[in-house]
Amino acid sequence: MNRRFLTGVAALGLAATASFVRAGDHSVKEMLADFAEDYRTDAMARPLTFGIEVRDADDGRWHIVVEEASAGGVDVTLREGFPETPSAYFTTDLETLTRIHAGELASLTAMGKAFSTDFAPLDVDAMEGFVPGETTMPDLIAAVFHFWTRGFPEKIAFGDLAMTRRLHGGNGVLFYYQEGFRSGFFDVRPGDHVNEDENSKTNPFPTLMVVTRGRMTALIGGIECEMREGETYFIGPGVSHEFWIEEGADHHAEGVLLMFGEGA
Repeated sequence: MNRRFLTGVAALGLAATASFVRAGDHSVKEMLADFAEDYRTDAMARPLTFGIEVRDADDGRWHIVVEEASAGGVDVTLREGFPETPSAYFTTDLETLTRIHAGELASLTAMGKAFSTDFAPLDVDAMEGFVPGETTMPDLIAAVFHFWTRGFPEKIAFGDLAMTRRLHGGNGVLFYYQEGFRSGFFDVRPGDHVNEDENSKTNPFPTLMVVTRGRMTALIGGIECEMREGETYFIGPGVSHEFWIEEGADHHAEGVLLMFGEGA
């Protein structure tokens, strides 16, 4: 399998903050069929074949075939088992699939990682012998959002802490990702220290942080400051940055994170 490809997808950027368990109302097949049916009308769908593995389900292996339709648009077919031709595949568990299907967890948030070696409830792997084509990476990244996000217009909820996961020491929801662009929501609580790990302090691309609520202390390029509601901060490539709120504080901070440029 192509580890470089997998590392690229893993850069989507979390371990779960809290256990969420409830009985699903739908079978794996029914939930995947709902995603496939919705994807058929998605203007962002592109021809692609990928597998889906639900690790703790009896009927846990399926694959999706997206093909150009003769009348325009695409045909999307859900099929049992993995494809005969080696492909990339999403791997998850029944709880995560149920939450994504119910709109209680965004797929990108479920895939988010601080480091490529971290566990994520929704991840990507590759069948032995898989060789990605030139467009496989961008098409698969697009599918992470557009296949796993049902409805129109497509929306991501982010105001509830239950929808976040831990990322680099804070709480986050990932909004959208494509080559050269990442976006998300952050929620920093008392006792949180974001980017405390030395390996997390810099990015090779620019970042904009928009603080929409509260305040937090920041150390940006060696300069300590307080980031407040109604302020936007530009952090250039290679500039160190970390943020925290002291334990016992009576406030928290929320905002929007935008990362862009080559390597994002």
